Amino acid sequence: MKKIITFLLIINSLVTYAQVGIGTTTPSSSSILELESSTQTFVPPRMTGAQMYAIPSPLNGSIVYNTTEDAMYVKTASGWQSMFFVNNDVILLNREFSVGNNALSTANNTYYDLPINAANIIQNEPLTYEVIGNGTIRILKTGVYSIVAGLTTSNLPVGNVKHIIAVYKNGLLYNYLARGIVNNPTVDEFGFSGSSGITVNAGDIIRIQYVLNNNGTPLDAKYINIGITRLK
Repeated sequence: MKKIITFLLIINSLVTYAQVGIGTTTPSSSSILELESSTQTFVPPRMTGAQMYAIPSPLNGSIVYNTTEDAMYVKTASGWQSMFFVNNDVILLNREFSVGNNALSTANNTYYDLPINAANIIQNEPLTYEVIGNGTIRILKTGVYSIVAGLTTSNLPVGNVKHIIAVYKNGLLYNYLARGIVNNPTVDEFGFSGSSGITVNAGDIIRIQYVLNNNGTPLDAKYINIGITRLK
């Protein structure tokens, strides 16, 4: 009889080792650990972003709750990644100009920084963005971002006018947000804008420039906008 009891205890120990149930006595055979509750939660380790990144050699699949980002993070082969959502950090700059400002330089085929800067911020996440000059923003977090920018002039001249909005990353041309030639029948208001995705590392500098050909005669700006959103 003792041998039978001992055998049963060994079998039970093996089963318990294979499937562990908390809140249930019948964990699924496909589960190594199964939690059941309608009144309690599973809470992973909670720590700041700095503490998370300081974990030495975390295994892929490691899970923590990042209190800095207010999000669950999982360790992957690409590093720590938000599991369920990303705080879509946004920066918005908007500038409205008075009449007769001559704010737009127009030497043909010449790139100029968009005349909009830190004084024109209407929304910002300072842990993610730093405006360091006209049309120039330092990105402080590695990730994938969406960039939108637009420019409006109130007195575009008659004729064919080349216009460009371009994005530079660390001094190198990355993409064009807008590019074309407009045939303007009369002196009139004209605006152009565009968007692009961009992958950046922390510390990269994004610079947004424009071209507006008018043989060097300045034009009046009416509105200028920049918006950047961190996607992941």
